[in-house]
Amino acid sequence: MLVFVHSNQGLVWDIETVDALEKIRVFGSYIGQAPSYFNQKKTREVGTGQPGKTVSSGQPGKTIPSGKPGKTVSSGQPNNPKKTFPFLLSFEQLLLLQELGIALYELEYKQPSVEQEKEYQQLMESRVQEYNQKKKEYDIQMKEYYTKSRTGPKPNFDKPELPVLVELVNQYSPLKKVELQQTKKYKCFKALYDKGYWITSGLKFGGDWLLYPDNPNTCHSNYIVDYKRDIKVLNLISGSRLGTSVNKKRMYVWWTGKLESLVFEWSGWT
Repeated sequence: MLVFVHSNQGLVWDIETVDALEKIRVFGSYIGQAPSYFNQKKTREVGTGQPGKTVSSGQPGKTIPSGKPGKTVSSGQPNNPKKTFPFLLSFEQLLLLQELGIALYELEYKQPSVEQEKEYQQLMESRVQEYNQKKKEYDIQMKEYYTKSRTGPKPNFDKPELPVLVELVNQYSPLKKVELQQTKKYKCFKALYDKGYWITSGLKFGGDWLLYPDNPNTCHSNYIVDYKRDIKVLNLISGSRLGTSVNKKRMYVWWTGKLESLVFEWSGWT
């Protein structure tokens, strides 16, 4: 298991480590982005009442099918960019891993050599060719699937794994262990972790963490957590209203030798 530390955040570059982290309820987020060839416009097999005929939806770039299988229609919207490595972990998650006895390593990125960059470009080109070939085969299979009135199993499209240049980091950078100092904020994090929660970043909801009762891939979070003791009234009102609007409760936590917390749920003005 290789977890690197950079600017007090954790970076993971391999799927094996990501899977191992999930088993101990450490769940981060992918922050990389795939090359542009994965971000092409969406197309799908649809039907038309008459071969080659489509009906305008009234929105630019979008058409609506009107009946018979066999027609490929573009939605006019690009696919969401495919997320890929690195996998980002928070400072508190790094401290948790350290407490669990998992080594952390300093990420000392050095400029790859000309040979390594050339090798990477060649590998990327081969993956693009592989992708194009698989996509062509998949399109043929999907056309046959819809032509046969969707009988039999639906074809799957497995995209080739993307090469990541920084995967070579341990080939040209010596591994140096890192020791991090615990904080009161981490103690709150650990206390919540010990209660069985899955904890992820709460940044998108204006908090420090989100608490999930189970794997975040299978359920929604219940709480938006802020680490603070001095709570201003306006922040309390806005935070509680935001939490309620997204079906979550707002929790404020701090450390006094043990976990202290207040939970708010907005119920309107009275």
